Amino acid sequence: MEPEYISLYRHVMVLYWPWLWWQLRIITRWRIETGRALLIDTDRRGNIHIRAIGDDPRAPRPGVIKAPVSARLALALSEPLPPFVPLSQRTLGSSAAGSGLGLSGPQHTLGTRRFAKTEAPIPDT
Repeated sequence: MEPEYISLYRHVMVLYWPWLWWQLRIITRWRIETGRALLIDTDRRGNIHIRAIGDDPRAPRPGVIKAPVSARLALALSEPLPPFVPLSQRTLGSSAAGSGLGLSGPQHTLGTRRFAKTEAPIPDT
């Protein structure tokens, strides 16, 4: 029998040692087949009580946990933005204007933003 089970025999009356041995044999076979650990104890009559079962070693383990990062936090942790250039002073190069990106359409003012196909005022913060 496994040496780790020797201490269980001290708590059981000698009359019930065969019953304890039979249960420990079943538990040992199950542990070898599954590879899982058990936390067990016994009473005076040799009845085994399973208190906890370990994780399955064959189960897939999660790798690196990636928490979702909000857009504001990502912006706060990113590199500093280039200095602000007002829209009225921006110029489009000939490659951007002729690329068909829709940049030559109507320009929006700086005081509004596009949200769900409607323009809303920018909040004053």
